[in-house]
Amino acid sequence: MLNTNTEDTRHILWNAPEAFHWALANPWGLFRFGIAFVLFALWGLSIVVPLVRWMKIASIGKAENRTDQPMRRLRAALFEGFGQGRVVRERSGIMHQVLFVSFLVLFIGTSLITIEEDTPLQFYYGAFYGLYKLMMDLAGVGLVVSSAWFLWRRFVEPTRALAQPAKMVSNFENESGYGFPLVMLFLIGLTGFLLEGARIATAPHTSDGFAFVGPWFARLFRSAGATPAAHYVVWWVHMVIVLGFLYSMTSTKLRHIFLGPVNLFFKNLGAGYERGARLKPIEDLETAETYGVEKIEEYSWKQLLDMAACLECGRCTLNCPTVNTQKALNPKHLVIEQREHLLARAPSLLPQGSFLFSQLAKFGRGSNGSVPATAEAVSTDGPEEAATGGDVADPRPSRELLDGSGRDQAWLAQADMINDVATQPVIWGCTTCGWCEEGCPVGIEHIQRIVDMRRNDMLMRGAFPQDLAKSFKATENQSNPWGLAADGRANWAEGLDVPQMAELGEDERVEVLYWVGCAGSFDDRNQKTSRALVKIMQAAGVKFGILGMEEGCTGEPARRLGNEYLYFTLAQMNVETLNRYKFDKIVTQCPHCFNTIKNEYPDLGGRFQVVHTAQFIEGLLDAGRIKLGRDFMRKKLVLHDPCYLARHNNVHEETRSVLDAIPGMNREDVGQSRRRTFCCGAGGGQFWKEEEHDTARINVTRVEQILEAKPDTIAVACPFCTTMIGDATKAKGVEEEVAVKDVVELVAESLA
Repeated sequence: MLNTNTEDTRHILWNAPEAFHWALANPWGLFRFGIAFVLFALWGLSIVVPLVRWMKIASIGKAENRTDQPMRRLRAALFEGFGQGRVVRERSGIMHQVLFVSFLVLFIGTSLITIEEDTPLQFYYGAFYGLYKLMMDLAGVGLVVSSAWFLWRRFVEPTRALAQPAKMVSNFENESGYGFPLVMLFLIGLTGFLLEGARIATAPHTSDGFAFVGPWFARLFRSAGATPAAHYVVWWVHMVIVLGFLYSMTSTKLRHIFLGPVNLFFKNLGAGYERGARLKPIEDLETAETYGVEKIEEYSWKQLLDMAACLECGRCTLNCPTVNTQKALNPKHLVIEQREHLLARAPSLLPQGSFLFSQLAKFGRGSNGSVPATAEAVSTDGPEEAATGGDVADPRPSRELLDGSGRDQAWLAQADMINDVATQPVIWGCTTCGWCEEGCPVGIEHIQRIVDMRRNDMLMRGAFPQDLAKSFKATENQSNPWGLAADGRANWAEGLDVPQMAELGEDERVEVLYWVGCAGSFDDRNQKTSRALVKIMQAAGVKFGILGMEEGCTGEPARRLGNEYLYFTLAQMNVETLNRYKFDKIVTQCPHCFNTIKNEYPDLGGRFQVVHTAQFIEGLLDAGRIKLGRDFMRKKLVLHDPCYLARHNNVHEETRSVLDAIPGMNREDVGQSRRRTFCCGAGGGQFWKEEEHDTARINVTRVEQILEAKPDTIAVACPFCTTMIGDATKAKGVEEEVAVKDVVELVAESLA
């Protein structure tokens, strides 16, 4: 039984300074406005002012509507932000949850004491008191253990994901990282236990409740002959540490506690699982004078808010193909260095002489990396005195960067964002696989930001990897990146009795319009998949047709590579063609075509039901329209999930359902599967350009992961994956032992 004796309590604020007992006001005897209230109010201001400052900086960006579906957005902010829904997916996320919940419990517990002391409510005794002491001790242990664990992880045995970029301004926040707030949290927990022990040992009429740590410290204090003076000293030490931590929260890396949920509220919703892999079209493409993003202020306000919200955890790098193969692109480093560039330029972009501008100058000299000078007033030759706006001069030198190059904030303010801050190898190395966005716990949208720079490089500067020129020219002339004759697009279907839509006529409705795609039409290896799907549809009695010569490249590679004009031209023609015919659904074996037609063609008036072959075949199996009879002979199979299918569009269980329907199937998943799949290296137009030299090849790295399971067959569901995984097995010398087959081929081989 819990003790409900009202004596089971303690005297609040015993031995505290007299000022903490004063009442500045006590309206109607309901609430005593004392020092505690003032400290809480000041803490609120210390949070609000920096956050408003950040929102003002973000407002430099272009307008963008992110307020639709407010309830859905609120759920995302609460569940994924405050609820840590995206954090706990990683192993370290469990400890982060412990840290967050422990701090939250301690904060609520302290607030309850304030309510007990400053209002007529009386509850701090008996059973409540006993449980309260237990919960506070548990939270204190959680805080000490988790903060110590994170300190060890970051500074004793740091992982690759925690490595910081070079182009960061030398200031307290960037140099200490999470060290300062973690040390403060550790000390809050430790001094809290010391204070509890000192109080139990020296205060009269103090009950332990169900506390289990404080009494242990109390024995130490008693053995040392502690007096109330010792408690008084510990009280002040604890108070200074707590207030120092609370008032500095938004001036350290911990600002993500507040900006993270805000960023999640404004994340892109739209198509697909979250939004599909839909890129924003360029407005007024045919009349626009500029394309893409050249300067930091040309991003939208949400893209700038992304930079502020980054918590620098490195989760975006865990499964990133470029990071895992030692290439230039590191999405974490890119967003941080762009944030530093933003802060360096911000004073020149905000209204001069305003209160915000004067605060930003302090902001730059302090912990958050802003330059105390306008971009126009600074010199690139070195640190000089410069104007901070209006007639106010800042005598402080421009801070140097952490890379040891001698460059400083002044250089960073005037640096070319594409060539100097991001750099060409970085922006052209992205496969757009989407792991960075999948892994990010605060919803940062990396891909659009990178493609925006590619668009500017491509359409304004004409600066792009020259090995792409051939595929662009081929796509322009023959509507396929291989440059093969467009009139041979349907040659793969010779002898298969495959009807073409033009032959059927515009008034003839078919169940399926089969979108073959460039790879399925022109690549010898992937033509096998196309023929296999025809075999399945004919066995199921599906009425279908293909476009043949009328089908063009969807424009997906060109779009991911920043050639928006070429994409627009191709997509517009395809939409016009598709809109002429009558069909129930489009079926395609290419996840890139699937994503583009499903999520991006609606922007051009092309709204069609689109399914991937895995979804289509699952439907045929469920309806009993095909039967599988040939046994797979219990050979081990591993499925490689395509990024644009599993991650971008959340289609992964359908593929497994189809494979598991094959008799004798012995399927096994590897660690990087489903939405955590590892890229084959072909996406983002990388299929058409050389990988960075002197780095590991992405497709080989992926096959090495799969080979750990010792499979006999690797199943794929994407023509580009077929090629990349097949090439990698050859590079590893296992092409004779390990077959690479599309799911469609496996089903066709198993037809009864």
